[in-house]
Amino acid sequence: MTLHSLFALLEAATLACLIQGAPALAGPASSFTQATSRGTVVARKSCTDRLGNGEVVLVEEREREHACGGSEPCHDKYIHAYRFANGKQIWQINDLVEECDYSLVLDFIAQALHITDLDGNGLNEIWVVYKIDCINDIGPQGMKLIMYEGRKKHAIRGDDGDGRSGGAFNMDTAFREGPESFRRYARTLWMECAKRN
Repeated sequence: MTLHSLFALLEAATLACLIQGAPALAGPASSFTQATSRGTVVARKSCTDRLGNGEVVLVEEREREHACGGSEPCHDKYIHAYRFANGKQIWQINDLVEECDYSLVLDFIAQALHITDLDGNGLNEIWVVYKIDCINDIGPQGMKLIMYEGRKKHAIRGDDGDGRSGGAFNMDTAFREGPESFRRYARTLWMECAKRN
């Protein structure tokens, strides 16, 4: 697969699902309601596969400031991602930075919420990327890419290379042992996200 065709695939995947204004789940959806009330919904997409019809939602809580023993205040922040199908929660991602007395970074890259089916098995691959760090100077920021295929989690952890080089990263076992199409897509998405400030 050429780099040009991979970029075309990325664009097609982004257009394949609705980004904003996806309808609320039908029927009892208290878990969906609770999830979306935890903070600000920064991105959402509707999607359908063998697990059912539903949504993926990214939620960021408000950053909190508190005393933590030093002269400077500390900050905490929490983020969450959910997949719902047929009124049920399929998976959930939670991450946090706590007790940060420098500059707290914990933000989803909303444009990186992609939904694909690269291996054509009828299970969506759902891609979520976010920056995560507590830094006291200008430099590379930590970054994570999480992908779920059905209920199976894949993860990459590393940094953004200060927005220039793309940074270093490590793929987990699920990515290393999965299809090559997953790894190609992940590398391309990682490099695109690393360049976003």
